[in-house]
Order: sequence, then C-alpha cells, then structure tokens
Amino acid sequence: MEITLYNFIKRRNSTKKPSKGETINVTLKEGCSHYNPSFILNTNPTNYSYLSWGTWYYYITDIVNTRNGVWTISCEIDPLATWKDDIKSTTAFVLYSTSNYNTDLIDPRLSSAKDTIINTSNANLSFIATPQPRYIISYVGTHSNPYVAVTDTQLAKIMSKMSDNAFAELFTDPNNAISKMLTDTGSCITSCIYNPCTIVGAISEIIFAGGYNTGVVGNAVNRDATGSVSITIPWNFSDFRNRSQFTSLLLYLPAYGWLELNADNFQGRSSINIKMTLDSVVGEICYIIENQARCVAQMGVPIQISTVTQGNPLGAIGNVVAGSIAGLMGNYAGAGVSAFNAITSAIGTNVGSVGGSGGNTSYISKKDITLVCISHNTNVDPSSLANNYGRPCNKVVSLSGLSGYVQTTNANVSTWAPKQYKDEIDTLLNGGVYIE
Repeated sequence: MEITLYNFIKRRNSTKKPSKGETINVTLKEGCSHYNPSFILNTNPTNYSYLSWGTWYYYITDIVNTRNGVWTISCEIDPLATWKDDIKSTTAFVLYSTSNYNTDLIDPRLSSAKDTIINTSNANLSFIATPQPRYIISYVGTHSNPYVAVTDTQLAKIMSKMSDNAFAELFTDPNNAISKMLTDTGSCITSCIYNPCTIVGAISEIIFAGGYNTGVVGNAVNRDATGSVSITIPWNFSDFRNRSQFTSLLLYLPAYGWLELNADNFQGRSSINIKMTLDSVVGEICYIIENQARCVAQMGVPIQISTVTQGNPLGAIGNVVAGSIAGLMGNYAGAGVSAFNAITSAIGTNVGSVGGSGGNTSYISKKDITLVCISHNTNVDPSSLANNYGRPCNKVVSLSGLSGYVQTTNANVSTWAPKQYKDEIDTLLNGGVYIE
C-alpha cells in the first residue's frame, strides 16, 4: 500500500491540504485504528510531519526507529482536511469572516480608546442671509400696519415724538377722538419687541392716532419666512465606528443651542436636512430636523417703552420634541422607531440642558448652524483583524463561497464522519477555522 509524506506547515484549525509530497510503500501495522493508524516503512520519515492515505489526511504524531532501516510512524486524522468538501458544502450562520463581512456591523470584540476625534461642518441660514436687528412695534394710529420694524435711531425718535407738546395737546381737546381712545401719549404704543433677526418688507409711514405724523418711516414685517438647508455630516470613519456606541452628533441651532442626535439614525447618510420657519414679529424660529426633532427658539425680547408695553417674555428660551414626531409629519410612527432609537450610546456626551445656550444672545454670538461629530476610535484598527480573525458577517451563508478565517455559531456539518469527528468539526467551526 502507498502513502504520501509531506513536509507541510498548516494551522491546527485549517482545512488546507498539502501538495507535492513523496509517495512511498508502507505496511499498515496490525491492530491499529483507521483514524489513528501506524505505518511501517523502510524510508527515514523524520523530515516529514504530515501524510495522506487515499483521501484521508493525517498529522504525524510520533516516529520510532524500530530497528536498523525500519521505521514506525503513528498518525492522527486531520478532520478539517479529510472532510473539507463536506465542510464547504455546509450552510451556517457566520459570525466573522475574512472574505464576507459588513463594516457597518459593530465588532463586540473591540473596545473604545480614550482619545476623542472631533470634526465639524457648518451651514448658513440662507433664507435670512441678511438678517436685520429691529424693534417691532405695534401702535394705535391711522393707516397703520399691525406691526412695523424700526431701528434704534427710529425708535428713539418715536419716543421723542411721544413726549412732544403738539402730540400731548391732542389729548387735552375733548372734541378730539383720540382723547376718548387713549389716556396719554404713552398708550399709543401697544407693544415693542427687540428681534435680532428680522426680515422686513415694504416701507411704512408711522402716523399715530389723531393724525399725528411722527416723521418716522419703518418697514412692514415679514411674519412667516421659510427655508431649508442641508448640512454635511462630518463623519470621522466609514464603518461601524460611526454608530452611537462610538460617535455622538451635536447640532447647534442659532438662537436654540445644542441638540444631541442619535448617530444610528443617520447611518449611510452624508447630510441632514433642516427646515426652518421664522416669525419676525415675535422673534421666534422653528427648526424641523427631518423626522428626528422639532426645536423652537425665542429670540424676541419685550422692551418697555411706556407703562403700557410692560409684560412677561413671550415664551420659553427653547423647547424640543424629540424622536418621531408623527403628528407633525402627518403619519404614525410606532414603537419600531423607538426601538431603534433605544440603542444607548456607550460614549455619553453631555451638552448641558437640551436647548441650552439659546435665546437672544445665542443668536447674536453665532448665526451659523454647526454639526459636531465626536468619536472615539477602537483600541485597534478593525481592518487589522480581517486576515487572522475576520470581521462581523452575522448572516447565514454557504461556506463554499468563503475563504480565510470563518467563525460560525451552532454549526452542524452534514458528513459521513464518525460522531466524535463530526462534533470536533462543529466545535472547530464555532471556535473559528481557516478555509484554505
């Protein structure tokens, strides 16, 4: 009978088969197992570590010089090489693979590094590219607009005109209708709000009640200005490290402040779309960040210019409705969306109160939308694992299409091998093997 000897190097958990060996005649030792055979030969086998006998493959475990010129070699079957075809015909759930993997899947074998990587992008509020700080007043008068925008200088002139003798004398004439409508000159101004971001319209002449011309010309106010902007997501990576366990997204909205976004909701995206509506009369701006959040910020500040115009601020500095805003978007988003959002970031990012740093001074100090991407790298580069340990696959595939490292879970190879070797093959696959 013949065997083929090989000086062959392979990993213990590999399906690799040798080639170009030395074929010699041998005698099978009586009483030995077919799976752990011993062969008697007249050739010195000390330079060899592996052999094949027909379609079976063995590791050489011992070499004994029985007598001069006669050698006995003991062997142990290599189940991965012997039943390689059965292994490759198996379909299994593959956890990690060198040749078939998804870089968007988190690799739980890695941990995060302590150092942070920060990248930012900016976008302009293009629909209010030339915002103007104005005082928005409402007044009692003839030919008046409901609201008129005026500058600092114009407001000072109006206040001066309110104390003008000619205007005050209108209130002393009992036959003048103004004396029946208003109590004094100060009551002709019903409200005044300072808005650092005002979109103005046509010119409007300001004439108080009683036909008193102030000589001040303001502007009508554009109450509902809308626009949208797309801001680039400054991702730090191109794989699973962009997920919320490693990356946080912080969005700065002028007049509102910071808003933390779940990075998982923007995987595969290169930008975030933001819709905006500005009410210049009350100084309120509303942001809608896709279907993730609705943020409202109050920039307008009530200004007291008489005893009549005093009052409380018009609203809170900022508020947010996070998650899926079904009512706003006109559709119902159920628990499925919430379940996806429930993945909690392992890298917590504290931006203070949601909507913090908002309000009038916030808008004045920073007028651009800013998106900050803060990431923590893994302790080793994920790509460095591919050759020796594979990368996450997490799907059912045929092993025939794979090469390199493969690790399965609950493998069950269909083979004619005895149970102990079938179990060994399954165990090796679940621990990780190299298909070579």
